[in-house]
Amino acid sequence: MSSLPTWGVVSTIKAPAADILNFAAHHLDLGAHRVHVYLDEDNPQARDHLSAHPKCRVTVTDDAYWSRRAKGRPGTHQPRQTANATHCYNRNPQVDWLAHIDVDEFLWPAAPIADQLAALPSETRSARVHPIEALAPDPDDPPPKGQIWCKGHARQ
Repeated sequence: MSSLPTWGVVSTIKAPAADILNFAAHHLDLGAHRVHVYLDEDNPQARDHLSAHPKCRVTVTDDAYWSRRAKGRPGTHQPRQTANATHCYNRNPQVDWLAHIDVDEFLWPAAPIADQLAALPSETRSARVHPIEALAPDPDDPPPKGQIWCKGHARQ
């Protein structure tokens, strides 16, 4: 019997510690083998908690980090995201499958992700996922306590 493929996520994040830790916890709860977080701005609280978890890898993208990159620090966040995801991929992400998603996106699978990846033909080199992205709450019409309204997912 063959083992299921491993999977993980990589994200470049500049957000409050609670959002960062919720992002990591959600994907770990889904079965992620690795959660790679590139902190676009150091967040000591999130960094310390992530670093303490055996399945999380955290990189602070400070001046020293960018000085080691041939092209330096890109001015906008999209090229930084791409550079960091590429950096992770090239440095052995320790997973068979790596998803590049944002902190406000989360995977919401109908079946376990590893099972879905295992069902793909062996020659498959990439798979498309449709993440659910949280909506910024409307202060005049917030979601009920304990719920999140999301793009791409019908309200219940």
